[in-house]
Amino acid sequence: MKRLIAFALALAAVFGASFAFYRPELKNAAQETAADEWVGYFFALEPFSGRRYAAENGDDYDFGVPGVPVFVTITAFNPGEPGYSENEAYNYSIGQAVSGEVDGGGMRVYVDDNGDRYEIGGDIILDAQNRAELNECYVYRTAEGKYYVECAMVNGMKSAYCGSGFGLKQTRSAEWAANGEKRSRTVSVSVSLVEYAAAEAVTLAWMDGEKNILSRTEYTADALPETLTAPENAVLLVAALRNADGTVTRGAYTADGEERSVRLYVPSEMEGLLRHCDIPLDWGEGGG
Repeated sequence: MKRLIAFALALAAVFGASFAFYRPELKNAAQETAADEWVGYFFALEPFSGRRYAAENGDDYDFGVPGVPVFVTITAFNPGEPGYSENEAYNYSIGQAVSGEVDGGGMRVYVDDNGDRYEIGGDIILDAQNRAELNECYVYRTAEGKYYVECAMVNGMKSAYCGSGFGLKQTRSAEWAANGEKRSRTVSVSVSLVEYAAAEAVTLAWMDGEKNILSRTEYTADALPETLTAPENAVLLVAALRNADGTVTRGAYTADGEERSVRLYVPSEMEGLLRHCDIPLDWGEGGG
């Protein structure tokens, strides 16, 4: 299965000093009275029974089941690691564990000033030509910081969803006592299923200010360049995407426009799903 990537974000460095009041987890789990905490979703491509704990290797999480995760991570820095502080209030990072099949455009974790509310969301991209059956699972975090998944149950049966337009939005709060102090955390996760046809090829036409074509190039979806570099005097790019369902999608990009990349949806390593591919635009000196 494709490895899942967790993006660890240092509070003080990335989110700013407003997170100095983040309430850290206690290292001694026996001092806590919290139950396992819900932190998000995992959409499994194969049904399973019982709990599946994540095998963690650095910043990677693998539940042993192919699927798509959208959940919050809370990680303590260890002594000697970058970001470690003797002050525990600064000694934690908040991140997200997502895979390439979750749309990264705008994907982020929002944390409020008190460090007790987290929000995360994104889109799961379905292949319109070969839809996958997604089994909704919950991700939990133990007091020791371990993550596991369980299939959601509806009327005693494992739930499965498939189809464009379906969405999940859920908020859960956890409360516990630690050293006589009452603590709480709220996690909100919003996930939508969207449907696209996979791009098979893209034709690029670069034009000057008089709309004369300076160059025309075609790439297949499995041989896309890392960057699209404009020829000299180009101010306009017209991209025509040939899709697997026979349709053609066109987009126009200008040197002074806000869009800085061409987006395509290409097959994923997970059958029935797609992932987005953004190719940066390089307009050269003075472009954009």
